[in-house]
Amino acid sequence: MGTVSAAILRGMGGRIRVAVGAAALAAAAVLIPLPSSAEVSPTISAPARPADSTRVGAGEVIPGTDMVIPPAGTPELRRPGAEVARAGAPAVYDIRVFTMATADGSVGLSDADIADMVARTDAWFARTTLGGYRFRLVGPIEVLPPYPGRVCDFTPTEEAVAPFLPLRPTLGARDAIWVGVTPDVAGSCSAIGQGNLGSPGVWMMGMRDPVHRSALLNHELGHNLGLAHSKAVVPNGDSSSWPTGATPELAEYGDALDFMGRDYMVCTWQCTTVRPEIHAHNLNLLGVLPNAGVSHVAPGDDTVVVLSPVDADEGIRVLYLPWLNRAKFVLDYRPTDHHGGSAAGPDGPGAGVVVRLVDSLPDSGPDPYSAGEGTAAFSDPVLPSSGVIRIGVGVGGQRSLPDGTTIQVLAMDAASATVRVIRPGGGSAPRLTADAVGGCGAFACRIPATKALWETGKAAYDVPLKVTDDEWLSSVQVEVRGGTTMDLEGSRPPPGVRDGDSTIPERLILPSGMHTVTVQAMDLGGKTSSGNWTLTLPTARPATEWYSYGPGLSWNWMDFERLRCWQSGQFCAGIAVRADRACSRTVARISSLAKDESVIETQTVRLGPLARGKATAMVATFSKVLERVHVFALTSLTCSRR
Repeated sequence: MGTVSAAILRGMGGRIRVAVGAAALAAAAVLIPLPSSAEVSPTISAPARPADSTRVGAGEVIPGTDMVIPPAGTPELRRPGAEVARAGAPAVYDIRVFTMATADGSVGLSDADIADMVARTDAWFARTTLGGYRFRLVGPIEVLPPYPGRVCDFTPTEEAVAPFLPLRPTLGARDAIWVGVTPDVAGSCSAIGQGNLGSPGVWMMGMRDPVHRSALLNHELGHNLGLAHSKAVVPNGDSSSWPTGATPELAEYGDALDFMGRDYMVCTWQCTTVRPEIHAHNLNLLGVLPNAGVSHVAPGDDTVVVLSPVDADEGIRVLYLPWLNRAKFVLDYRPTDHHGGSAAGPDGPGAGVVVRLVDSLPDSGPDPYSAGEGTAAFSDPVLPSSGVIRIGVGVGGQRSLPDGTTIQVLAMDAASATVRVIRPGGGSAPRLTADAVGGCGAFACRIPATKALWETGKAAYDVPLKVTDDEWLSSVQVEVRGGTTMDLEGSRPPPGVRDGDSTIPERLILPSGMHTVTVQAMDLGGKTSSGNWTLTLPTARPATEWYSYGPGLSWNWMDFERLRCWQSGQFCAGIAVRADRACSRTVARISSLAKDESVIETQTVRLGPLARGKATAMVATFSKVLERVHVFALTSLTCSRR
């Protein structure tokens, strides 16, 4: 009876997005060509397209914003995440620009204007992300067919660019982003640009002012990188902090200290537009801040923290205060000389310590403001005459937060801000209910054999681990008795509390057999919970019906949803194989075919000894694009007896 323990894994539990596999989309039937020596198989269903392989229709714009929610199947932008701070090399993205004349005329930008726009954007990101993100113009600037009407939103340009998609990044680039530019008719439309949220694709007007033009592109690329808007919580005619005061309003672009919010004007003898930079939480979402730049204060603590400015090279740049189940408040610091002192001026957003509510991907948690994704900065009850919302807290100021936390700014200068954070305790211990392991609904259960997932030569069960907490998980420890643990899988903690490369496990991968699983969880407040589960995992069989394949072997196609590679978004096909006589080696060749039955790719799968009467799975993983595949074919299957 073996015992396998997973070390305590520190960090905040995250979720990761997973391809749905064969249940994603309905598809046409696939006929399986077989050698003449085999019986003809019945028709089976084709594999569904994974979520990253196709695009259907136009996106949906979130009302009142420039954010486009891509339709199901739109490829996500390949983002580096937390590795940027450790990689030592920037994440580089190709920019492909398309221009489109409309009923309002031509775009009116030269190739040099467009090259200048991308160069300004690259320089801005290089500076504000500490060199973590770079953008480069590649390929010719494509001229699309003229559009017969006025373009005021994303859809016409997206449809015109569609024949060029998907774009392939050039050597050294992480991904390619298309940017469609149409004539500048800003006074006639409610939007001047829109961007896919988390996926490549920008529509923008060809603004005449080069600074405005590149700032617009910066903002829309922020959406492509997965950043939502930086809002502001505006007290509604009441000096009391929410929730004791009147219900606040939420200003969609109210945060003037982040580029996903709004800019502001500074006027002396002439007016100058001040372009905001990137707040620390968004830098953390982009993976730019090192682990040493990220810290937290747990519930029940009363502590003093020294914050460095957002753009400093060292020190704590972002401080998280967990609230409820993975939502949080976050603090960062802009000194009084930020943007030449304009931020601290009478019409600026206020220099100092900024407190924001975070409810943004990938930290999707409770939605206290019904605000959706993004951040919401707490503001002063009195707005300056310019209408720019003041969010910074100076020396001697404080904010009271909805969970009872008090933030006091004790001191600040150009190099740091000293902040006292007083947090109430309370909250419950982590929740380990009966369905926390395996989703069984009981502390002892038998998981159906149909839940097993197959890889080449073996089956295993993905047993989900579900632990939640009102505060934030600090660690989860898992111990298994009665069998060998194959793997513990999780995801790197989303921005917030993180400790090196640690993860909170989300699933336990176990072979058939009876297992006793012990789970212990601890939150940031030091409260713990534990539980024991007895799981019975029956022996799995890859198929129930068999077709003879010459002497010695029987076979059948496997359901795609039972293949582990489909669960992880790979492109694969599998066959179940049963030995009717002992095989020292089994070899299968599986091909993907186009509509004309030409072979796109062939994979050879080899297995070691297979005893008489035993069954297993042989899985081929392909590299070519699934959209081209019409059928899969088993072209050969052999059993060697020695």
